[in-house]
Amino acid sequence: YGFGIGAYPTESACLDGCPPPPPSWTCVSPGNCQDLGFGTGPYPTQGACNTACPPTPPDPCIGTTSIPDSDFEEGLITLGYDSGPLDQSVISANICGVTSLTITSGNNIPHAYDLSDTTGIEDFVALELLNFSSQNISTIDLSNNIALKELYLHNNMIATIDLSANINLEKINLNTQGGDTYWNPGYLTDIYLGDTLPLSQIVMFVIYQGNSAHNPPHGQPLTIHVGTAIRVQEAQDLYVYGGNQGGAGWIPYHTGVTFVI
Repeated sequence: YGFGIGAYPTESACLDGCPPPPPSWTCVSPGNCQDLGFGTGPYPTQGACNTACPPTPPDPCIGTTSIPDSDFEEGLITLGYDSGPLDQSVISANICGVTSLTITSGNNIPHAYDLSDTTGIEDFVALELLNFSSQNISTIDLSNNIALKELYLHNNMIATIDLSANINLEKINLNTQGGDTYWNPGYLTDIYLGDTLPLSQIVMFVIYQGNSAHNPPHGQPLTIHVGTAIRVQEAQDLYVYGGNQGGAGWIPYHTGVTFVI
């Protein structure tokens, strides 16, 4: 403050003799941090307290889940998880414990579903098997379906899919690489597996890269993102299955596939 007014000759000496106040922020309840006064809390700042004291996530089994896609809801009605008439929602308690869900179109399927909006799948938190094959899906968010082990999304229009949160996956069938002009003109370009899912855990990984000698591989290249340089090397042993080559069955097929971080 000026000549002869302060008790310390230098700024550093003042800092040594005048330390910052002790932590005062306290986690009163999840998502509720409060400054209760000088020296009363374990956290020095509100930000530090918020990080250590996040709000409790909503219970996926309470209330209703939005299902805006009518074909999705019709499928749930057929399976007995919902009841008519269509109202773009389902009781969350009816689906939060479901471990297997199949809504598909194809042989022996009585209803030709045309599902395009997968909103609501996030509340199927116990799901271990999901089959949305032969639909009109171009995007899907599975980040909340951590328990998922088997995923069947073949014959859709997905270009990019992020599976980095699905660390329990063992079987993946995307089958949308193009090479069969009837089903897929060549959509899939990028798959994100993240850096946590054990690659050796995947026992089935099907993409579509051509079907037999008379229908050779074509369509755009496929990039599989595996998170780290070490995993790029590990991925070379990952069996990415392509077409049925002359009736020989599904075979390891890396043509047109690039593994990157």
